[in-house]
Amino acid sequence: MTKSRHLSRRLRGNERKPAKSQQNWHRRQFRRDRAIVYIDGFNLYYGMRSKGWRRYYWLDLQKFAENLVPRGLNIRAVNYFTARIDGGVASDPPVEQARQAASRRRQFDYLTAVSTLPIVKVIEGRFLRKEQRCRSCSAKSLVPEEKKSDVNLATQLVVDAFHDRYDAAFVVTGDSDLADTIALVRQEFRNKSVVVAFPPNRKSRDLTEAATNNIDVFRRTLARSQLPDTVRVRKHSVRRPREWM
Repeated sequence: MTKSRHLSRRLRGNERKPAKSQQNWHRRQFRRDRAIVYIDGFNLYYGMRSKGWRRYYWLDLQKFAENLVPRGLNIRAVNYFTARIDGGVASDPPVEQARQAASRRRQFDYLTAVSTLPIVKVIEGRFLRKEQRCRSCSAKSLVPEEKKSDVNLATQLVVDAFHDRYDAAFVVTGDSDLADTIALVRQEFRNKSVVVAFPPNRKSRDLTEAATNNIDVFRRTLARSQLPDTVRVRKHSVRRPREWM
């Protein structure tokens, strides 16, 4: 059996019994095949928020990858896809402006802390303002909408496969828009395996069917993957926000 078929079979597991497959997932021993982790930042964030897991937002992405990926795989890179929270517009109420300013500051401090992690790369999309009409009063407002993270992730997944940078890709997302890209990678690069890691409350049947295997991001994985409360960055430090304690 070739190396690629051997890895694919191990990653696939017992698809008829997903619960048992997930139990065995962390017990299997792998050779040192190359892995890259791709994290859909907002999908993971909203999954944690849906559970009320604010204390885990101060996430060490490198430790998270190490705790997520089975032992024996050589993690070459962790790509984190996100967008800077936009600054709002002058017409926003003062309370909303203050809330957005606080959110931007927390995100800035977090991305600054993450920049110290040696194998983590932050790839940024952008926010656009989308007009939305209130159903009850018909009033119009501009609502921020994150753009390009899914496109950036899909593109990077394909480019890395084309340049043979991984044997197994781990994609942390519940966004079904990525299912076609994952299926394409598996079809065109048959020596590659793509595993989807679902954030809390972010399941997708399309992703399950497209991927080699799927696993869940458990609370214990997040709890074991936290940054120090204070992170030294060059000549200054950033601290975990009080709201994330």
